[in-house]
Amino acid sequence: MNLKIALAALMLVSGGSYVSQAQQTNVTTQPVSAKSFESKIAAYEKEKDAAKAQTQLDNMKQDMMGSLSEVKMAIHKASQAGDNAAQTKLTQSYESRVQAVTGVQNATDKATTVAALKAFVKAL
Repeated sequence: MNLKIALAALMLVSGGSYVSQAQQTNVTTQPVSAKSFESKIAAYEKEKDAAKAQTQLDNMKQDMMGSLSEVKMAIHKASQAGDNAAQTKLTQSYESRVQAVTGVQNATDKATTVAALKAFVKAL
């Protein structure tokens, strides 16, 4: 009974945001492919409406962050498996993607943003 009370208190204190490790690993994400991302970049380049372009950019940023999470998970799995070669390759890919994401975040105009987005595609 005390355990149930402690768990209920934990849920109240954490605002119900407790997620078990099993739940975290069962989350499925849609992998970002270079081809689909390139088509999103092309649509973003052509978009004249600033609000729609911003929405497209926000969606691409979300995809980029998901891609970073995927690579981090793959690095973790390679580390657990003891595969140093794969871990090194994935770490380099992760670093390239982080640089591209930083470039997008620091971009001041559409042309710079597109260049950074294309750098991200190369890192995929």
